[in-house]
Amino acid sequence: MNMLFRPTPLPDELDRSYLGRIMRTNCFQTKNEAIVAMATRFGMPCKSRLELSCLELLSLTGDMLLE
Repeated sequence: MNMLFRPTPLPDELDRSYLGRIMRTNCFQTKNEAIVAMATRFGMPCKSRLELSCLELLSLTGDMLLE
């Protein structure tokens, strides 16, 4: 089972700040480690970074629209 703690995004929080909170909450050491965990959590571990951006993963993780 793939556990990923998903903190709620703060109002007006930037994507990099939210990524940092996800990394700290889940004890990830690198951005790549966090991205792989998020992609795996949402069933997309084989997609390349060209097909699936970090911003898209953050919107899925935070249950927010991409806009």
